[in-house]
Amino acid sequence: MYKWFKIERFRAFRRLELEDLGCINLIAGKNNVGKTALLESLFVHSGAYNPQLAFNLRAFRGLVKSELHTAQWRTTPWDDLFYEFDNSREIVFRGDDGVVGRRDVRLRQASGVGPVRALLADIEPYQSSIGEAAFEFEDGSLQVSLLPNDGYDDTVTPQMRLRALALRYEEPQIAGTQVLVMRPDGLTQYPGIPPAPPYPCIFVSTRRRCPPDDAKRFGELVANKIDDTVLRALKKLEPRLKRLAVVHVADEPVLHGDIGLQRMLPLSFIGDGVARLASIILDIAASHDGVVLIDEVEAALHFSAIPDVWRAISAAASEFNVQVFATTHSVECIRSAADRFADDKTFRFIRIERTRNGRAHRAATYAGDALQAAIKMDIEVR
Repeated sequence: MYKWFKIERFRAFRRLELEDLGCINLIAGKNNVGKTALLESLFVHSGAYNPQLAFNLRAFRGLVKSELHTAQWRTTPWDDLFYEFDNSREIVFRGDDGVVGRRDVRLRQASGVGPVRALLADIEPYQSSIGEAAFEFEDGSLQVSLLPNDGYDDTVTPQMRLRALALRYEEPQIAGTQVLVMRPDGLTQYPGIPPAPPYPCIFVSTRRRCPPDDAKRFGELVANKIDDTVLRALKKLEPRLKRLAVVHVADEPVLHGDIGLQRMLPLSFIGDGVARLASIILDIAASHDGVVLIDEVEAALHFSAIPDVWRAISAAASEFNVQVFATTHSVECIRSAADRFADDKTFRFIRIERTRNGRAHRAATYAGDALQAAIKMDIEVR
């Protein structure tokens, strides 16, 4: 579990430091202060070795489809990751997760044949093979066969502005580089499939829920005879719920619930709050010994249900040894957390705020009892 985490030059953050993190971490702050960006940075750092994760962040914000215009390439899908769009300086994530120890992850962009070639020259195990044999230059163009035998023969001209995003990771035991290259046939990653992440990490977005993923994860719990964890949590929101089952709808597995009607219903038909909580609990169960990142934890939930939701999240996180980071805009959510975790030494409330000039960020961290005291004194903590 993360003990501390630091960000440099990512999205709106020039720099942000989080110390003394807990098992359950609730993050608050005004609109556009960077709460979701903090979750995104943790997601990339947890993934450790894969620059594709940085590209996939767009889906969390509703930008599912990205187009690559190879004729110009004036911008890239990752330009907005860099602080103030300055991609001449690298993004840095640092953290100690208690599993592999301290890990540094750096993202940097290269533009043009020479800089991209320099990035690729750092890749193991291809350092000895990248050179004139791998790159064929004619009149300023570059053969897209950036690595030996990749089976692609077209060329990139200077007008196309060859672009690449490199992720460099450094841990006590290993270090390496993965490079994502924009080429005429799309994005290609070198040297290939990255190492598996050191532990699972799932991002729970407010925008997208995937019923087949929920059904698959529930099936895994059934196979291990621990599916009652989900049913117990959902019954707090819907007492009529008797059982859960996976039903195929148009050849797609969908999690259904029995609330005493003639037929079982998809959880989203029973209620968005029930479906949302089911996704959260299933994601926690699927992230054993890992991390779950929940954006706007109160989404789709009535304020009266939030205390039960905190109890369910806390129980599941404890059962599966998962560290949770959740954001909120809701004062009811914060008050419920203060009541639930007042005596819990593993809970942290983190308020992110901008400094007076608006160009820097700082984080104020409260334990559960301190948060409860601040609320009783009518101190604004959102």
